[in-house]
Amino acid sequence: MRIALGWVRDDVLNYTRFQREPFVYGSLGGNVIPLVAAREDPEAAARRDFESAARANSRDAWEQFLSRHQKGLYANLGRASLSMLIEAEKQKAAKAAAKAEAEAEAEAAERARAEAAEKARREAAEKERIEAEKAEAKRRADEQKATEGAPHCGG
Repeated sequence: MRIALGWVRDDVLNYTRFQREPFVYGSLGGNVIPLVAAREDPEAAARRDFESAARANSRDAWEQFLSRHQKGLYANLGRASLSMLIEAEKQKAAKAAAKAEAEAEAEAAERARAEAAEKARREAAEKERIEAEKAEAKRRADEQKATEGAPHCGG
């Protein structure tokens, strides 16, 4: 009613070129009173269920929603949301697998490095042992030559 009276006011202002402005006497409540019965939303239940599934945003929630609502706008949106969720799960699994593979490769490389370092340490120790044996053998040989070449005292 208030809107209708507002239109009348605007029409009077335009007609009189802003010379006259009608006033509304009395007070009107703030409730909306429809003059025509409101149309019932055929997808209201689907919309509510869709909003619930969207809040949960889990595979199970979307599958339950789609088992109840196979057709319509919200069913199409639900299928798209489920597809996006499944794709995100696949990407997450692929990233986790790639990370695990990279960690395994890094661990294998670390093991190989450690094994190479241990092998180099053993080879160096073996080389040092052989050098020490050679030096000892040379010292003994020199000692023996010295004792064989020295005059014997005795009598």
